[in-house]
Amino acid sequence: QGAAMAVEDAAVLSRAIARDGLVPAALHRYERHRVERTARIVRESAANRQLFHMDSVQSLRESFARRDMSGERNAWLFSYHPMHVAID
Repeated sequence: QGAAMAVEDAAVLSRAIARDGLVPAALHRYERHRVERTARIVRESAANRQLFHMDSVQSLRESFARRDMSGERNAWLFSYHPMHVAID
């Protein structure tokens, strides 16, 4: 996921620079529009680390049964397009 975030970062930053022209303003715009998404990805990764390193198979099965990983992630992770997301 880190590599994907780097590609998204590059796309959003290039758009911000093209829009603002001035690097300080572009960096502020970029940060404002990336911080929430990247923080959520880090939180999700930390949760997955715990999920995939559980002590028992039964605990792992129960955790997966409570989560709809595909539905949760498809709704926000994979639908993001860094070249089309609003960066107002």
